[in-house]
Amino acid sequence: MSGNLVFLQQKYKEYLDFIKNIVDYFDANGIRYCFLKGFSIIDSLYKEKGIIYRDFGDIDILVEKKDVKAFSNELKKLGFIQGYMNDEYNLVEASRKEIIYWRLNSHQEQSFIKKSVFSSVAPFINCRVDINTTIFEGGMLIPPIPTADLLTATREVKLGNDILAKSLCYELELIQLCYHLYKDITQEEESVKIASYTLIKFSDIREYVKKYIDVMDVKKLLTYINANGIGNQIYSILRMVSCFYGDLNLDEVLNQIIHDDHVLSVPDWDEVLV
Repeated sequence: MSGNLVFLQQKYKEYLDFIKNIVDYFDANGIRYCFLKGFSIIDSLYKEKGIIYRDFGDIDILVEKKDVKAFSNELKKLGFIQGYMNDEYNLVEASRKEIIYWRLNSHQEQSFIKKSVFSSVAPFINCRVDINTTIFEGGMLIPPIPTADLLTATREVKLGNDILAKSLCYELELIQLCYHLYKDITQEEESVKIASYTLIKFSDIREYVKKYIDVMDVKKLLTYINANGIGNQIYSILRMVSCFYGDLNLDEVLNQIIHDDHVLSVPDWDEVLV
């Protein structure tokens, strides 16, 4: 465990190097963006005395579709290719068909990937950036909240010791974390659906609520949820997290979320792999 923790710090520093370049690029070109999911909350929720203790697999960044091409070109300048790692640990550029498929059917572009500085000793290690164009399903579905509106509601966060970057406001970030977990649970094939109930995803939401619920504008949170018809998704996840941990006192919020009978039932935790 000590070895894994030391490696995580080195991996984190490697990512910070090109994150700094990305943030500088956005700022210099007036591109609106925000970091999502794991990397957005590592420093604020999972850092003690300068040591982070939450692993991450990639960086998720939200931009508008109109900025995807320019951002893609910048990532390529930083050594990334749009593609994937094959079974022989070689990086393979995605075909035009694969890139178009992701663009038309997903909430994100085909991933950008490059070799990590650690790949010489562990060839399966790489760096990855995912360009997200919505926090919802994407594809042909119209998002309940347009990305342009999301990017007008951001706040400044610190990554590492000196990188000032953008994240969603507290209310929208909680919604994003919940909606992402809801998608994972409901869109997976039945054979792997139970594996979507992973502890780290519940922990992210629990730690986020514990730290930020008192500084959130709960009225604004409820307006975002109820006015945009995403009550089923957010209610399902917040209720699960509340039942799982039992220490969040979310009843008042849950009672005001508009939802119907099509919500996820709380699973039998004895059967869930956490």
